[in-house]
Amino acid sequence: MTSREKLPLDALDYLAHLLEKPVYQKEVSAERVERHFRDFLFKGRSQSDLISASMGGAAVGSSRERLEVKYSDAPIVKLVNSLLEEAIKRGASDVHIEPYESEMVTRFRINGKLIKTLKNPPDYFEAVSSRVKYLARLDITQKMLPQDGKAQVEVGGASLDLRVSTIPTKVGESVVIRILRKNVEYLDLDKLGLSSKVVGRINSLMSRLSGLILATGPTGSGKSTTLYAMLKKIHNREIKILTIEDPVEYQMEGVNQVEVNPAQGITFANILRHALRHDPDVIMVGEIRDEETARMAIQASLTGHLVLSTLHTGDSVSAITRLLDLGIEPYLVSSSLRAIIAQRLVRRLCPHCKGTPKTEKAGRARGGKKAAFKESTPKDGGCTHCGGSGFIDRTAIMEYLEMDKKLQEFITGDQPEQRIKEHLRKTGFQFLEDEAMAMVKRGETTSEEIEPHLGVR
Repeated sequence: MTSREKLPLDALDYLAHLLEKPVYQKEVSAERVERHFRDFLFKGRSQSDLISASMGGAAVGSSRERLEVKYSDAPIVKLVNSLLEEAIKRGASDVHIEPYESEMVTRFRINGKLIKTLKNPPDYFEAVSSRVKYLARLDITQKMLPQDGKAQVEVGGASLDLRVSTIPTKVGESVVIRILRKNVEYLDLDKLGLSSKVVGRINSLMSRLSGLILATGPTGSGKSTTLYAMLKKIHNREIKILTIEDPVEYQMEGVNQVEVNPAQGITFANILRHALRHDPDVIMVGEIRDEETARMAIQASLTGHLVLSTLHTGDSVSAITRLLDLGIEPYLVSSSLRAIIAQRLVRRLCPHCKGTPKTEKAGRARGGKKAAFKESTPKDGGCTHCGGSGFIDRTAIMEYLEMDKKLQEFITGDQPEQRIKEHLRKTGFQFLEDEAMAMVKRGETTSEEIEPHLGVR
């Protein structure tokens, strides 16, 4: 039926009979129908009257698929495309699609928190998971083993890499889609949460193009973003930069980027060994996971290369302990290590609706004593700017430790971690807890928000 044709009167009467209310005709554009579909879809209501559990859609014709919500698409294709489009719109880092006995639940991870987005009847799940697995080139028929895959797509004008992981559960496969925004603007080093003085020290260290600089913290604490911001600061045509990542998170023009693939023998240590013969000036290793990688990274840093990498440790001092625990000799650690940045990401209070500061007993001052101060709190119900959460985006809490002769003596002398921390505390060193409570006092976040990250009470 074309846009100019009208339904016959008997069809209108039949619809009116079914709906038990008058039915009128009105011409609308396909774009308006699609917009209404998306608006209706993401209000958390049941979709049983909107989407049938069917599969379809055009086959993928190239390595990158352009995903758009089209009026003519099959319902499941439309649903998956809409999920990804809404995830991008809301700044989600992951999409969780989970099967349960009574429903299929979709959740977005936004600013580190999982937010329930949709509920659908459970019989939709197999079609949805099959569509996602098809995009990621996974085996659709295999449902009893975990699978990992990837896809390149364009959604809403944004070029994205998707990392898809499936794990079999009692009632079906749980599907998680990690969204990597390839064309995002890299944060500037002076906008990461470090003081201007510390940024200046880092710039000075990196200008020497030698030594090892580490970013530490748990998964999802922004370590890779910090390393990319550092690379951006020195990126020019006069130096060669090589990165070894799992996976490549952002694409930087003019940088040689290698993606780890253990199944093909492409490991951090293996590529790092070959990288030294590739004449790079700067090497970024996505993560130091074992002794071999740690030893190769330190060897590279001692032979005239600047090496940037990450470790999964709680703070800057424990990164030293971690290298020693991996089997690296203390003299190698002390002579190669230049600086360590420990960090966390915490949600930032929405500046448009945060509550009036009030007196709270929260946090610790130096020496572990409780200190009263005025603390801002999120407004109940939030506002339109923060989507009702009271928080908007995330900001980094950062701890910067630069090596000096005294610290090198502690390392070579095999001094315990606690002894090093006691020395730093006497010098006025700003630990993560100090930086976190300073942010609370400035009204940027709350003590409740930093507690899960740092255990601050």
